[in-house]
Amino acid sequence: MKKFVLTLAVYFALAPLFAQSGSNVSDRFDVQVNVGATFTFIPEFRNYVFAANGMVVPGYIHPSNARSLSVSEGSSSSKSRMGWFAGAEVYYRLPRNYAISVGAGVKKMRFDYNTTGVGQSTESGTYTVNMDDINARFGKTDLLYLQVTPINVSKQFLGTKLTLQAGPVLDFLLNDETVNTVVVYYTSEAYAENRPDEAFFDTIGDMRKFIWGANLSASWKVAAPVSIKVSAQYYFNSLYKDKAYDLDVEKVSPFVLQAGVSLSPFAF
Repeated sequence: MKKFVLTLAVYFALAPLFAQSGSNVSDRFDVQVNVGATFTFIPEFRNYVFAANGMVVPGYIHPSNARSLSVSEGSSSSKSRMGWFAGAEVYYRLPRNYAISVGAGVKKMRFDYNTTGVGQSTESGTYTVNMDDINARFGKTDLLYLQVTPINVSKQFLGTKLTLQAGPVLDFLLNDETVNTVVVYYTSEAYAENRPDEAFFDTIGDMRKFIWGANLSASWKVAAPVSIKVSAQYYFNSLYKDKAYDLDVEKVSPFVLQAGVSLSPFAF
């Protein structure tokens, strides 16, 4: 019953927008192609790192295969790396310069994080290390998503120069590349046998297959077929799964800024 009442409320709220304005239905549709760069920002977070001394079984790089193992909590900060996006949107124009749209495309999110404060045991005691000092590639993350923006609502201002848009965004993970395991070999024999003398395993890195959030964008029409478009997406759930190696993983919600151009093929 609640769903039925909500459906009726949405219908009556949007009904005036769908009122006929005398134009042909074919004139109400528009298609835009969007391409540009992405910048992904990740908040600081706490995570755990396993420091392993030696692997028992050659070629099996896992905490359970370590001769000795210690766990420490680290502090991580990140920096954005430029990615890219490409997609298309279909708009249905409504009266009073409103429109609703559905969009889909692919998006590459890239960032690098560094973890400090990781404990490492030696014969002389325990000290903390910076993971980037062990391997500069640690924390480099490349994520490829199918991005869908369903039922976004837009409004044009200043004639048709400025367009503001808002709505939900859904991202489905297609591929991920994350450097969250670091191995260290002290001898050529250890390297040949694939038995690291030391190994570090970060609990961050097991990606969630689906994330969702809110999309806000603004575009400025430069010429009839070309606009400059800037979008921002904030995701409400975490990039990472809740557990890794049986330990809880802190929620990490990304913020993504997209900047590029939007082309209207039918306006040429």
